[in-house]
Amino acid sequence: AAQVHESRAFLRNQVAHLFAPELAGDRAVLLAAVDALCSFETYELLRTDQGLSPASTSAALVAALTTLLEPIGVESTSNRPPAGVESTSNRRRRSRSDGGRG
Repeated sequence: AAQVHESRAFLRNQVAHLFAPELAGDRAVLLAAVDALCSFETYELLRTDQGLSPASTSAALVAALTTLLEPIGVESTSNRPPAGVESTSNRRRRSRSDGGRG
């Protein structure tokens, strides 16, 4: 039990160091969430319990970390549609501006 505690503390310190710029100031409270997302248990949950492939697991974790750690006031790129795909809100705006002909 002591070894597990020491290992988790070591990994948490690595996460804190790696994400120090993103966790500065008031955002330090996010360390617990970032630590959980970067844990072996989270990876195992996504792979085994949810059946995600390694690539899908990585994509899910990157999306979660990116969303969580994005600077405040910056629009998330993870919520944007892929290049060449028009978002629903843009389609609605265009439809209203062209009288529904678009």
